[in-house]
Amino acid sequence: MLKKICSLLSLFMCIVMIITILPACGNDTPAAEQPPVDEQNETNGSAEQQQDIEDSDTTKLVDEELTITIMKGEHPSQPINPDAPIYNEIYKKTGIKVDIQGVPGSDYEQKARTLLATDSMPDVMQIYFNEIREFANTGIFLPISDYLDEYAPNFKRIKEEIPQLKSFEIDGKLYYFPQLARHMNKMGQVPMIRLDILEELNLDMPEDFDQLYETLKKIKEAYPDVYPFTNRNGTNNLLTCVAYPMGSGAGIYFDKDIDGRRYVYGSVTQDFKEILGYLNKLFEEQILDPDYAVATAQQWQEKLSTGRAFFYYDNPSFAINFNKALQEENPDYRFGPMPIMKNSKGAKRNLFYDSHWYQEGYVISSKTKNPEAVIRLYDWFYSEEGADLLNFGILGTHYTKENGEYKVSQDLIDKSMQQSDPYRAYMGELGAGLLAIAPYIDERNQWPFMADEVKAWYDQWAQDEGMFERTVAPIFTEEEIEKLKELTTKVDTILTNEIDKFIMGERPLDEFDQIAEKAIEAGALEIERIYNDALARMQ
Repeated sequence: MLKKICSLLSLFMCIVMIITILPACGNDTPAAEQPPVDEQNETNGSAEQQQDIEDSDTTKLVDEELTITIMKGEHPSQPINPDAPIYNEIYKKTGIKVDIQGVPGSDYEQKARTLLATDSMPDVMQIYFNEIREFANTGIFLPISDYLDEYAPNFKRIKEEIPQLKSFEIDGKLYYFPQLARHMNKMGQVPMIRLDILEELNLDMPEDFDQLYETLKKIKEAYPDVYPFTNRNGTNNLLTCVAYPMGSGAGIYFDKDIDGRRYVYGSVTQDFKEILGYLNKLFEEQILDPDYAVATAQQWQEKLSTGRAFFYYDNPSFAINFNKALQEENPDYRFGPMPIMKNSKGAKRNLFYDSHWYQEGYVISSKTKNPEAVIRLYDWFYSEEGADLLNFGILGTHYTKENGEYKVSQDLIDKSMQQSDPYRAYMGELGAGLLAIAPYIDERNQWPFMADEVKAWYDQWAQDEGMFERTVAPIFTEEEIEKLKELTTKVDTILTNEIDKFIMGERPLDEFDQIAEKAIEAGALEIERIYNDALARMQ
């Protein structure tokens, strides 16, 4: 009997081997499904890439078809396209259909909180860590960490390589798949200026904030109808961008230069008073845009891309689009980065964006019908194959890959370049990247849309001694969260109504100390203490 079983097993293995080998002997792919000739040549030229394509059909994660619903906020720069090719490819690779539900970003937080409060969330939902912390003890989230050993080897490995994630555990458990960076183009909110204007007026690059004032003043004299310095999204954004480099910080912030390296409530300090005086000078001399406090992002972009402003301190990647628009009028027009400037204390300091998007991620409902499959799917999103798909699209169709280098389809690049925001148009068409559902982000997908000059910007920031890594925000107890909400509301009510008055000259700066004292009495220093207590627990 044993001999018969062995004989049958041998026969079965032979049949399996024959079936496996036969497809390699010819091309059975229908002509309509084959990639264009130029893409076939690129694909066939890489044994590594050909093997990736052949292996990609072996990643089915479920025995029976499964649909999971994912809800996330929709960014206006990249609307959710439920018919994007990535979603169908996920199904082909894994056997799991993704029903993506986009909610306009302006409404998302309120809708998400309503679903959480009523225990009616979909299978997966993107939320901030504060909400995770607030609702974790209700039992509505699946504890991700309970499943890592058996169902999530890719994410488990990555998690072990990022010790900061330990800080985001709640009572020893992790309740979300965080948005992490596989590759990040390192930058932060930095000073950007029209380099052609400096050349035209024979002006040196400013090395400190006093020199910046003098430079912008000369630009104003040469272009009296222009407000050189413009801002978007209100006063808080302006101060978030400039207060730390100038030597203080807006609201609560971590200051590495203070003894003990601690959190400080910057808006009640004398250093902050000095910043308000500087901005008031720019406002009074019509260097700072009079609409700085009310201009929307769209208005801000329109001014910078049409020559109605020459300087901003914010996300530098927008300059790629500004330059594209400006150079349609004159190829010499261009924004470029300034070196990080010294403040009045002689210090150069500016922050990179966080190395990962720790505060955002995807939670899974504890009511989901097949939690193991959802965990497997997200783990696959963190795999090389999954991350490639969710960041670059379909291998052999949207990009090719050889020796770890990615080459995006030139046809896709040319099509996207016709749009006002080529990179986000490209991402939106694919359904890819951070603004879609990718939890493991690879920003090398930006490179095809960068001129060589722009790529050099990233090298400049990486080498600038004034650029520093951010400190991971501390994790608070539920009691601390409630107390911070109460105190922040009180302090913001006092400061928000007064800061613009100081900048616009409606209130003399001599009265700042009086306002700062009121904010302290309302709890500004108590906020500072809560942050530093939480920081101490992490160390």
